[in-house]
Amino acid sequence: MFRQAAWRIIASGAFVTLVVLALAAVAARTSIHTILFRDLDDELETLSTAIASDLELRGTAEVPHEALRAGMEANTFVYRLEHHAAVLFDQRGIIAATGDLARHARLSDLRGLARHDERPFSAREPFTGQGRLCRFRVLHLGGAASGGTLLIFRSIETISRTLGVVDAALALVTVAGFIASAVILALAVRRALDPVREMTERLRLSFDAQRRLVSDAAHELKTPAAVIAAEAQELARGRLAPEEARQAEETIARAAAGLAREVDDLLELARGDADAPRVRETFAVDDAVDDAIAFAGAVAREQGVAIEREDRCECLVHGDRGGITRAFANLILNAVRYSPAGSRVRVATRAAPQACEIDVGDRGPGIPAGERARIFERFVRLPTARRKHPEGAGLGLAIVDQVVRAHGGSVDVLDREGGGTVFRVRLSSSSEPRS
Repeated sequence: MFRQAAWRIIASGAFVTLVVLALAAVAARTSIHTILFRDLDDELETLSTAIASDLELRGTAEVPHEALRAGMEANTFVYRLEHHAAVLFDQRGIIAATGDLARHARLSDLRGLARHDERPFSAREPFTGQGRLCRFRVLHLGGAASGGTLLIFRSIETISRTLGVVDAALALVTVAGFIASAVILALAVRRALDPVREMTERLRLSFDAQRRLVSDAAHELKTPAAVIAAEAQELARGRLAPEEARQAEETIARAAAGLAREVDDLLELARGDADAPRVRETFAVDDAVDDAIAFAGAVAREQGVAIEREDRCECLVHGDRGGITRAFANLILNAVRYSPAGSRVRVATRAAPQACEIDVGDRGPGIPAGERARIFERFVRLPTARRKHPEGAGLGLAIVDQVVRAHGGSVDVLDREGGGTVFRVRLSSSSEPRS
């Protein structure tokens, strides 16, 4: 859609520019043509008028024909015809001729030219066989030279070549202007539409995220909602024994807590899918890990699992601190839930070349090598995980993967020595000062 709109804008703008430049070129060419021919036509008029006046006063009988044929303009006409040619003729034939172009004149060639009015005009001369372009003026004589016709003309080949160069230059300027305007418009339109395109993409991602959220929510929230509804109906009937009622209430509470947790996870994934803007800052990895451990502490105590904080570092990361802390907390909670009571979850950080590495190790059942890529997919839970924690939705590791990838990092799943699993997060370190 944006590409088509951009092309329409560029094409329309470039076409308008082409039309304007073409009109300007035509106007410039017309002005140059007028300037070049105005002086030439004035010269033709001056010469023809002077010679015609002399002939109409003296008559054509007194013109020394032999002198004219020899090209002695100075002896025949008062005005010197250095660049012009003149032919005097009537219906019977050529009376006199002068100038290079007129020496080979024939009456048959002249009769067509004689039919023009007395305004200057351009045509190819038919006298020499070269077909040179000339500017002509015809005068129909009266007075003592009545019946005679005087033709004055000169070559305009040089002017024609000049106009050809001007035409080529104007055409080049027009084409170059058209191409330049198209390029400038393309750059301007692209720059102008980039924010709109970015906003549209964000909206599209947001809509896709909303659709995915609705689909995921319908898929995952149906079970806990059904559990809550069923237990609530049993309680409403009032037929349960006190112990059964207490168990139903506990079931509703667990299902509601799980429902709230899954809704929170779904919203987090939807925000990540929509690429929602997050506040980014530079912070110490150890601070985020400590916050995540504090968040998981209550669950660890309930499970009888100790969280052991080992190696620390002075590594800094630039990014969404809340998101990264949540990812660490998900990894630690995941390790706590699948570790047996009385075991320890090991959390360590260390600085690597241009990176920070965070390890979360548990003593759980381990993850087969062939399944390690799948566990980061949404709603994917291995059979052992479903048996141990059937209430889970399989979104915690998907959030970890989404957050880490959004920061250009990676998550690896390794075997822990002595049994269990190690999740290793690698994030690019920052050289910026802490915010």
